[in-house]
Amino acid sequence: MIAHLSIPALDTTRNRPSTLSPAIVTNLLKNELGFQGLVFSDAMNMKGVTKYFPSGKADELGLEAGMDVLEFTEDVPAALALIKQAVADGRMSQASLDARCLKVLKAKAWAGLDQYTPIVLDNLVNDLNPVQDELLNRKLTEASLTVLKNDQNLLPLQRLDTLRIASVAIESDKITAFQQMAGNYTLVDHFNITSKTPDSTLAQVRDSLKNYNLILVDVHLNNIRPAVKYGLQAKTAGLVGELVATGKAVVTVFGNVYALDKLTFPMDTAQPSRNIEHARAIVMPYQLTNYTEELSAQLIFGAIGASGKLPVTVNQRFRLGDGINIQPIGRLKYTIPEEVGIDSRYLTQQVDSLVNVGLTEKAFPGCVVQMARNGKVIFRKAYGKHTYDASLGAEPLPVQLDDLYDMASVTKVSTSTPALMRLVDEGKFNLDGKMADYLPGFKKSNKADLVWRDVLTHQARLKAWIPFWMDTKNPDGTWKHKTFTSKHSGRYPIEVTDSLYEFRKYPKTIFQQIRDSPLNAKKEYVYSDLSFILYPQIVKRITGIDFEDYLKTTFYKPLGATTLTFQPRRFYSLNRIVPTEYDSLFRKTLIWGRVHDEGAAMLNGLSGHAGLFGSANDLMKVYEMYRQKGSYGGQQFISQKTIAEFTRYQFPELGNRRGLGFDKPSFTFTGNAPKSGTKASFGHSGFTGTFVWVEPDPAYNLTYVFLCNRVYPTRNNPKLGNLNTRTNIVEALYQATKRGLQ
Repeated sequence: MIAHLSIPALDTTRNRPSTLSPAIVTNLLKNELGFQGLVFSDAMNMKGVTKYFPSGKADELGLEAGMDVLEFTEDVPAALALIKQAVADGRMSQASLDARCLKVLKAKAWAGLDQYTPIVLDNLVNDLNPVQDELLNRKLTEASLTVLKNDQNLLPLQRLDTLRIASVAIESDKITAFQQMAGNYTLVDHFNITSKTPDSTLAQVRDSLKNYNLILVDVHLNNIRPAVKYGLQAKTAGLVGELVATGKAVVTVFGNVYALDKLTFPMDTAQPSRNIEHARAIVMPYQLTNYTEELSAQLIFGAIGASGKLPVTVNQRFRLGDGINIQPIGRLKYTIPEEVGIDSRYLTQQVDSLVNVGLTEKAFPGCVVQMARNGKVIFRKAYGKHTYDASLGAEPLPVQLDDLYDMASVTKVSTSTPALMRLVDEGKFNLDGKMADYLPGFKKSNKADLVWRDVLTHQARLKAWIPFWMDTKNPDGTWKHKTFTSKHSGRYPIEVTDSLYEFRKYPKTIFQQIRDSPLNAKKEYVYSDLSFILYPQIVKRITGIDFEDYLKTTFYKPLGATTLTFQPRRFYSLNRIVPTEYDSLFRKTLIWGRVHDEGAAMLNGLSGHAGLFGSANDLMKVYEMYRQKGSYGGQQFISQKTIAEFTRYQFPELGNRRGLGFDKPSFTFTGNAPKSGTKASFGHSGFTGTFVWVEPDPAYNLTYVFLCNRVYPTRNNPKLGNLNTRTNIVEALYQATKRGLQ
């Protein structure tokens, strides 16, 4: 292809581009160099030729110069007329045109077009974009990412609990792939501004950004041409400089590397603090693509490292070979299955099939599935809807990846269990101590001498559960004195529903009922909620911190798992919270944004056995921390020794499959765990339809989260368990891992 270039050394004719030059096309390329193939023009509608040769004249001169194929002719009728006139005037021979036409026809025959058969369009997009190409693109992009500044080793970001992060996308009026990916790691508030953003809006953004101590600035440049300053508008450059001057900016420039020069001002400028070199960190991805955006965010948060070097010298501040090496710190990476040796088509087909059976059978109205291998998230998909219809007041909204689900008993291993592990590490909780050691009120009860190791493995003779709400009813169905009322007051402050409020001291009655409940006659495995209801008291008694505050400050905020919370209505709209059951017996309403479990509801929605809500992605961070032996994001949350102790079989000789808090595979397959789960694997299920599983065996290294609301509209729906959907899906992940790439 001949470009529209001015090359005076080869052709001195004024305003004549190389495309229209006989000296270059015919004399040099064809005669001197002996090129016999097809000669294509650059686009003939470009200003490089049409400015001086409009209305078909460029096409005529291109053929006269020796072109075989003209691309994007601006005016075909006018061009044909001029070409015919050139032949008539003898400036171009018919024989030369015929020869070039024959050359084109021979090329078509060589390509098989003389025996044309229609192309089958099925799977055309996939055939043209094989997943191996995507993987290669990802690897090339990751290898090229270049960090040009990293003040005080800010990158990768650590201690997320200390950061209030805003992202500002420059020259993008909608949420970018970079912003979406950043939001996977922690709470990030997004702002989008362009050179056309009104000054009044900019003023609001400036005011809002004062509330943050870190600003991720992603500059989106859609032009690679130097003539237009690579797409960098003067106002845009000023906005970047203004953000840099805050001293809080990490700047990522998605575009031509030479754009850095347009953001670097002379040292004697009136405002040197606006120079991009004064940013706290600078990341150069070189291009504006989904790959560069997503991977740049993953670099900033420590899921991947950086080893790229500048391939050119931009100016005196950014020189050839510059680049700072960054090491990853173990946060989740988001990629495709092929990166970890799994066939994406096979895995997707298997998971889709299993989920669709569940949806068709109405085992659940919708769900979210998330899978990771080797710390890399390779599958994230939302299916179905929040509800089947709007008959109970909740619209059947499509399930989103970041929707919040009621975790039910997954709460046990996401709240109480990590809290106890941390206290064990600190020497503040003795697994072989007795119940009365940490619950003084139990000293004279029948539970005083129960050993915590037995309690946590559900073999301490505790009753499975107590229907606390049933004891609040009179025989005629009315509420007993000092239990519930329909109006909120100082004496009845605990909101169970919009029209049901609990007596302020009634939670003490619940604890007393647990204390005074009879024990089972035989010491054997009986799954029980009761001790987990008590752990919030124990944690507060030992630490002096309320249970929810302890969990959020110790685990969730540092992990970046910011959606994990009790009482989610305080922070999220109902549209993001998936409803559970219509409670026709106790609460007489649809349970939506409040805990499904009746006992937890009577404890103000906050308990160690139920009540936690959150997204699949944030929940996975907790279990990835477990898989990484207590470490995540460069921080050791729980010791390896304690993780190993809690996740091992405690009493296999008694036929008890439990770890401490955690469930584990049965000794003979029962469906509580995937068939391929090893002895090292562990997890838990939840009554509402939730499930988590961790496989730390090096042959697999899997983390799995399944969230659904199978109890909508009623708990009397055993289909999820009958189908074994939750464990069959993770079994598909095991099988995909064994199968590998084929």
